[in-house]
Order: sequence, then structure tokens, then C-alpha cells
Amino acid sequence: MLLVLLEYMPIVNEESSKPEKLDKKDLAIIDILKNNSRETCQKIAKKVSLSNDAVGYRIKRLENLGVISGYKLKLHYPFTNHQEFILFFGLLEDNTKKIDALDSHLKKIDHVKEIMHYSDKWDTKVQLIAENIGELDELASDISDKYSNIIIDYEILTIVKDLIHKETKKCAEVEKTKLDEKDEKIIKILEKNSRESIVSIAKKLNMNADTVMYHLNKITQSGIIKKFSAIPNLNKLGLHLYTAMIIMKDFGDKEEKKLREFCETNSNNILSAHKTVGHWNVIMDISAKDQKEFQSVMQKLKMTLENSLKDYDVIMAYKEIDK
Repeated sequence: MLLVLLEYMPIVNEESSKPEKLDKKDLAIIDILKNNSRETCQKIAKKVSLSNDAVGYRIKRLENLGVISGYKLKLHYPFTNHQEFILFFGLLEDNTKKIDALDSHLKKIDHVKEIMHYSDKWDTKVQLIAENIGELDELASDISDKYSNIIIDYEILTIVKDLIHKETKKCAEVEKTKLDEKDEKIIKILEKNSRESIVSIAKKLNMNADTVMYHLNKITQSGIIKKFSAIPNLNKLGLHLYTAMIIMKDFGDKEEKKLREFCETNSNNILSAHKTVGHWNVIMDISAKDQKEFQSVMQKLKMTLENSLKDYDVIMAYKEIDK
């Protein structure tokens, strides 16, 4: 039994998303909602020195502008014998219809959790879960066979460890939590909108608010829900998404500790970081306002890892495909 962290990345669309004019109060509200999308307007108002109504108005405006694209859950869920994988595809780009067909095919696969296009050697990144290597091989082979006319190369990574979030609950502890039908219905609603109010959830499920609150507290305390988070559109914040794939010369406990400390120190830029098995040992998603800021982050990373870093590749995200 593996505890899988399903984590939603920020929205990226370099093609159509332009930076919006935001002030410090807007950015502070976004930051609060990224850390806890269920924070009330009243609590946010105290933190940013605004009235409740002003906070509510600003949140609605950010949603209407698409700066906040939605509110999701980050779940720790005991998928029986499941693992998390990443597939990178290199594609022939001369046939957009076939690429669109590949995207449509990927969107229909339940195991696929995220599809991101890049403007570099690796054109598409697919994040998915599978019960084992055998099932992954079947999924990858099926995709490769059906779209062999446009897939020119691919790499598979197995995610083995989150280098940012430390586990507060062990797998066995989470497994002890038995989800009933009410729990599952509440999670299903919150997966679509983690900011949904208790009253609204109660109305949708024909429950009273106290019952919903009881079940939500139970799920949260169990460790199944890792985080309630707003999903921002990076490009509308004037940022870009880069993915660094790192090959380590040495990767023991000492190097892992250095990476964790680096991610914590540079948390404004490091969105996710995972230890992997495959061609690369670490995959890291980094946000930056421009190439100069990104290179500065990478320079600090190289200084942190020193001789432990063997090589790395970098690709820039272009567009996320809605699942």
C-alpha cells in the first residue's frame, strides 16, 4: 500500500494568459488562499487589514479575471498498490491534429492526473498513477502504439518521495481511517471546489451543517486531506513555469537534506520537488518572472549541491491541458 499525494499544479497558458494588474493586497490574499483555500473572509480581512466585504469583492474579482482558476484538494489517499509516475513525450510537431488527438486520448484515461505541454525537447509531460510497473507498461505501450506516428521518444520516471512536504501521517495510520459514504461524497464536492461552504455542501447532500462539519473534521484530522489550496494562473501573475530534471552524482541522506533545505529557503520559487527513479533523480517545478530570475535560482541550486550535481535539463511549460 503506497500513500499517493495528488497535487494540483498552478495553471499555465503562455498562449492566451497575460499578466493582470494586481496590488499587494491581492497578492497577499492569493498567498493566503494558496495555503488554505477554506480560510474565511473574516480571518483574511484581519491579516490584510481590509473589511470583510472588501476581501469578498477582491476574491470574486480574482476569480472573474482567472487569476484564481479554482480551489482544489491535495489528497493523501491510500490507493491499493498504486504508484505515481511521470511520462515525458518528444513529439513530431508538424501535425497539430494528431497532437490534439493524443491530448484527447490522454484526457480520457482515468489514471492520468495532469497533462502539460512544453516548448522544448520534451513536448508533453503526463502525470499518472498505476498499480504497478506492469500496468504502467500497458498504459505507456497503448499510448505509444496508437500514436507512434508522432511520438519520437519518451522517458518514464517513478516518483518515490516528496522533497517539500514531510509526511505527518504514516501510510498505516491513514489506512486505519474508514471512509463512509458521507465522507466520500464530501470529498467529491471539495475536489471540485475546496472553498465550498459547509452550508452549501449540506444543502447539496441533504445533510445538516453539523453533520458535514463532523465528517470534514474527521477526514482532515485523519491525514487524508493534505491541504485545501487555491490554484492560481501563473501567467496572469506575471510568472512562468520551468521544470528542471536533475541527474545526481551522489544522492544520499546528506544530499536529500540539502535539497529539502534549498526548497524551503526558496519556497517562493520552488512549487514542487520529487525524488525519482529513472533517467533523472530529481524533478523540480520552478516559477520565475523571467529567465534571469530562473537562472538565479538554478545557480543557487548548483552551489547548494556542489559536486553532487552531475547534470540537468530544463524545459519551459507552455500550456496545461484541462483534464
